[in-house]
Amino acid sequence: MTRRTSETFLGFLACLLIFTAQAAVADDPTPPQVFKRLTYGKTFDFSSNGFVYGRETYLPGNRVIWDDLSGIQCGHGIWYAQDNQICFEYDHDPGVPKCWHFFEGDGGEHLLEYVSPGEDDGDYRMIETDGGMMCPNPFIGA
Repeated sequence: MTRRTSETFLGFLACLLIFTAQAAVADDPTPPQVFKRLTYGKTFDFSSNGFVYGRETYLPGNRVIWDDLSGIQCGHGIWYAQDNQICFEYDHDPGVPKCWHFFEGDGGEHLLEYVSPGEDDGDYRMIETDGGMMCPNPFIGA
């Protein structure tokens, strides 16, 4: 092997190790207490396979408002930790938790894995937004 080939090969191995280490970190869901810190008082857009399908605001007391961005469906609810999952229950669908694994990402974009039965394995993401909600907030003053 020539010196240049060796350097190229070592560079390739270094890159491979870095990518492998990053992938290993992404294998473990973010703990619920970190999810709370990252979401409290903020609003996020949710997308699946590149299509934004909703927006959610995170309020005190683990309360949330879900907006499907049409102004038609607004869901008021709560989130809670269940093992290493983040679960949501909404007033329009009580007793039916929707649970996710949350993976902290870079630049305010986070990855989600839907773990409740009955949904597909889409590429789910959430990213912080300054966009407003079309839903009323029944928790104001509560």
